[in-house]
Amino acid sequence: MRRPDMTPPQAGTKLPVSAAKRNPNWLGALAKFGVITGTALSAVGALAPTAAEAKPNTKIVIGRSIGGVSLGQTEAQVKQKVGKPTVKSGSNHGVNLAEWDYGGNPGNLSVAFGNIDEGVVLVEAHYKKYKTNKGVGIGSTLAQIQTAYPDAKCEFGSGPTGEAPDGPPTCVIQSEYKGGPAYTSFIQFPPVQGVGEIALSLTK
Repeated sequence: MRRPDMTPPQAGTKLPVSAAKRNPNWLGALAKFGVITGTALSAVGALAPTAAEAKPNTKIVIGRSIGGVSLGQTEAQVKQKVGKPTVKSGSNHGVNLAEWDYGGNPGNLSVAFGNIDEGVVLVEAHYKKYKTNKGVGIGSTLAQIQTAYPDAKCEFGSGPTGEAPDGPPTCVIQSEYKGGPAYTSFIQFPPVQGVGEIALSLTK
């Protein structure tokens, strides 16, 4: 005999979203009894956050990727990793076909695409939680980066505001990418102490 509290709701009963989130197995039971349709199930499932929304990727892989966006990825692959951009624009670097910004301009993450067969050619990060597996990233000093990566080439700057001869103080790590070089740059903007931007690119 069915217990009173186990009687399934009648067809047409509205399902509270909060209940669906607390007990997703209930959805399958309701569908079995014909209370909700597959379309309704899909609608409730759409309420779940995407992977990018649930837990942003803040890893920096030297010479390969920042925040899950890798050199060479297509626009579709970037959307799959980090979703739709906040701002889409033409290039302001003069050589890239399109630039996407996430979280404003400059945003937490910026992505530039080259020719169709190149995909992503530049990724820039400004979010303080982006870190390498050695714990350096936004906010780290150039000295910390040089300690963590002895092969990094750093220009600390000697001018009155700390500028390097050819630009802001920077540490650059060169890696190999598809038979050519890739550069991971940690850039400081004096008088602010610590790295303010991290750029992964195919050119210096």
